[in-house]
Amino acid sequence: MNQYSTTLMEGGVFIPNAESYAKFAVFSLGKTKRTTGYWSHGIQYCVAQFAPEWARTIIGGTMNKVFRKEYYAQQKATKAK
Repeated sequence: MNQYSTTLMEGGVFIPNAESYAKFAVFSLGKTKRTTGYWSHGIQYCVAQFAPEWARTIIGGTMNKVFRKEYYAQQKATKAK
């Protein structure tokens, strides 16, 4: 699902690997009515709730541009091979 982006595939604090995400998500089942699935996503959600809509829109748009640029660069490199 994340193969279009090497940044997402490498992971990090806010980008867990599939095994970590699934483990945490399953652990939270039945313990709460609502979950983001992963602890760091909960932090992101909390911060986003306090940010104004215009800021969330700019941040989301910027992230999408970065991922799109990375995807097109990856596609170009694949075609060059």
